[in-house]
Amino acid sequence: MIRHNITRDDAWFTGELKTLQYEILQSDEQTPLNCSGLTFSFMLKTSETDPDASALLHKTSEITVTGVYNADRSLNTQRVEVPILASDTRSISGWTLLNNLVYWQELKRTDLDTVLSKGTAYLQQSLHLS
Repeated sequence: MIRHNITRDDAWFTGELKTLQYEILQSDEQTPLNCSGLTFSFMLKTSETDPDASALLHKTSEITVTGVYNADRSLNTQRVEVPILASDTRSISGWTLLNNLVYWQELKRTDLDTVLSKGTAYLQQSLHLS
């Protein structure tokens, strides 16, 4: 599993279109994993211990694999992309956003039920609410 944090510097705001990209590595954390044909699940939660039903955001079928796989990491351009629509985060506001600026996000391979990437996500409130 790779630790991947979305930081303040990544400038992720509520109500905006954003694509989260993940480089997926094998268990040695050096060799790229060929993700062609795999299925994924992405979740964003307020707390690591929240039940899945309480996730603020859950994506499955929209997740795609782009680029060309190469076992040589320096040549591998393959990435897993999670599209975040403006409507996906527009409703995350008020108390939840102000008191929990840092959320938890996780990308999971669903066929083997394996977590591929996990970390914090810094989501900022946009001034434009519509």
